Amino acid sequence: MNPTHYSAPSIARLRDQLGITKDQADTVRGLIRGEVRTIDNPAFPETLAWINACYNRPSRVERIMSCINEILGGHGCEAIWGDDPYWPAVDYVNMGDTYSPTICFLREADRFVLSSWGDIAERMEAHA
Repeated sequence: MNPTHYSAPSIARLRDQLGITKDQADTVRGLIRGEVRTIDNPAFPETLAWINACYNRPSRVERIMSCINEILGGHGCEAIWGDDPYWPAVDYVNMGDTYSPTICFLREADRFVLSSWGDIAERMEAHA
């Protein structure tokens, strides 16, 4: 899959499950689909400051997740680690509750999903 064109949840699903405005849902979807810049974008001051403080540029997925965290008013981006000690299995925006809907990135599947990180962790345990 072309990494600049990830598939994204629908605007309606984003609005309904995340409780965000249409403009916010459009931006989240645009970030995931590669239609909204993550570098040098003044709409995301926290992400911009973080990128500028890094010696090596964060990955595109890391930048997308950081921008989404700003939009959702999350508590930062976190990870669920699997068997690989070098890469997390799942990245997610921490919304403050294990079962709150959020945006997650499944590394092995190379895709973004709208789910709770608790549900994903339970599925991972069941398949371990």
